[in-house]
Amino acid sequence: NTGYHSIIIKNSIPSTQVVSFEPNPETPFDKLKPENKWFDCLSLPIALGAEIGVETLHVIVGGNSGLTTLKPNSFLNYDSKLDTIVLTGDFLVENSLAPSPHTIKIDVEGSEFDVLKGMSGILQNGSLRTIIFEALDSQSLREIGKYLEHFYFTTPAPLGHAHNFISKSQRVK
Repeated sequence: NTGYHSIIIKNSIPSTQVVSFEPNPETPFDKLKPENKWFDCLSLPIALGAEIGVETLHVIVGGNSGLTTLKPNSFLNYDSKLDTIVLTGDFLVENSLAPSPHTIKIDVEGSEFDVLKGMSGILQNGSLRTIIFEALDSQSLREIGKYLEHFYFTTPAPLGHAHNFISKSQRVK
């Protein structure tokens, strides 16, 4: 939510085009703005989801702002709520607002499956090779894995030991 992974990828592979999404206006997203000449990244202040619309974003300002979400957790206290625009990945690509991706990284605090459902056209495109995502729990991980199998992606495999549900899936066909 601060552009950390976007910056790492862009600095590691300068020729890649990075597209970032951050609907929370409270997030220090300045590093990724177009006027920052040292980092060329397409940064869109929207959320991705299964359908186009407006949804309520539950915002955490103090502490871990990365827990801001469209799907609130009953164990967390949110500082505010705001309406945010939600678009689908397919809409963005079909309307030339973003390029068709080769790799996708998703960490949206419980909305990962919704993001993927809004990308069914992208998932069918053979140029998408890798998806890295954080599932909320083991049930979400299984649900996402079963969905990705329909698009010829491997069963998600955990990445590292720090978090059981950060997973990677690659196209096999």
